[in-house]
Amino acid sequence: MLGFLCDHFDNQNPEDGEETTQLCKVNYGVIFPIFELVQVNGETTHPLFNYLKHEVDFREFGKANIQEKMLAQTIVQIAPSFLDGRNIRWKFTQFLVDGNRKTTARFEPTDSQLDIEQAIERIL
Repeated sequence: MLGFLCDHFDNQNPEDGEETTQLCKVNYGVIFPIFELVQVNGETTHPLFNYLKHEVDFREFGKANIQEKMLAQTIVQIAPSFLDGRNIRWKFTQFLVDGNRKTTARFEPTDSQLDIEQAIERIL
């Protein structure tokens, strides 16, 4: 697992990478590497995220459950373009990459942890 910082999402990550890394380790027990700030949408999107976003299909966002509908309403107010096409909708979007470096799945922040775990188990 790798973590990438981004402040696209209503400036919810204003601190620097080292400070965020320490907060994640102390508050959430994170043990995986966390990288410096990257852009995940727009003209200055980091090449890794351009690649990941185009390797797997995405599902329409904002219709799966009430939590997702509420998040979609927030996104419409803050950055409606994030709901367009392959854009990263919100923080904690996850991509699953197998041992052959093939991107096999994309998970939105509202997807269940159980679905993510099952997808990981399928590729192990």
